[in-house]
Amino acid sequence: MKLNSSILVLITVTSVHSATIVDDFESNSLTGGSGWSNDWTAGGSGGFVGGNVISGNHAGALFGTSSLVRNFSAITSGTVTATWSIKGLGGSGNFNEIGVNLLGLKSNNQTNIITLKFDDSNTSTLFLNDGGSDFTQGTVGYTDNTIYDFTLSAAIGGDKYSWSVIQRGGGTASGTDFTFSGSGTTLTNVSGIAFFWSADAGAGNDGFIDNVSIIPEPSSALLGALGALMLLRRRRN
Repeated sequence: MKLNSSILVLITVTSVHSATIVDDFESNSLTGGSGWSNDWTAGGSGGFVGGNVISGNHAGALFGTSSLVRNFSAITSGTVTATWSIKGLGGSGNFNEIGVNLLGLKSNNQTNIITLKFDDSNTSTLFLNDGGSDFTQGTVGYTDNTIYDFTLSAAIGGDKYSWSVIQRGGGTASGTDFTFSGSGTTLTNVSGIAFFWSADAGAGNDGFIDNVSIIPEPSSALLGALGALMLLRRRRN
């Protein structure tokens, strides 16, 4: 019976830390998804649309100059992996920027943890900003009506992050163990994600997001402690 108790503890704790927060907008609203503590908040003319924009029948939509923001209970331990897909219809490249801010807190009190965006001020190059100045990652550029799949991963309490971008039907770009700008800066928590789009006036200047997920994974220290607990229980039985 003691062995069963320890197994139950392992399952319970692991499931709490590995709950996936996800929204693919198939709820046909800004209140869908699971695990979120708040609904999407639309700024400007952000919202959602029907149709096979990226996948399924619905996607988040950004028109003109707008944003879509979603907050959730702060993730304070383990490794957090965020994924999302975006597509912009910039009217033959007439846009300013499209991208995402991963929100939370760093030890230097910055609440925008990382920004990943396309910015047409420099031939539509991919830009990153982790607390300092924008810097380019030029192996993937922006193309109208093209889908990009993003992945971003960082460990709570650490000072590094990794990312990748896949241009469907095109190139890829990635970076591993990038260090946050600012000496000694570490990640404290992750608590939200914000998409933004800014385009010139005119028909067709729209941005879309889909398949948004935030996946917290338990820390190796936690798993090691739980594993040791199970081993101890087995020996006692």
